[in-house]
Amino acid sequence: MQPTADIIRDFIVQNFGSTEGISTISVDDDLLELLDSLQVLRLIMELEKKYTIKFENKDMTPEILGSASKLSLFVETKRA
Repeated sequence: MQPTADIIRDFIVQNFGSTEGISTISVDDDLLELLDSLQVLRLIMELEKKYTIKFENKDMTPEILGSASKLSLFVETKRA
């Protein structure tokens, strides 16, 4: 099974790569510098649907949304 951080990274490259000129990113790249607010929202909605989790307003922080690896840790914690 593919690690969650890689799934998040692949989603970003596939869905936002052509508009943002992103061909590849690291799981530790700063997503808040790469994506605009609507793209972040779309990513959150995709994660909520894919993993049947819910992001709360208090979860909308750079500590959680800052990178694919941080998001992955959050998703895995919510799923546990």
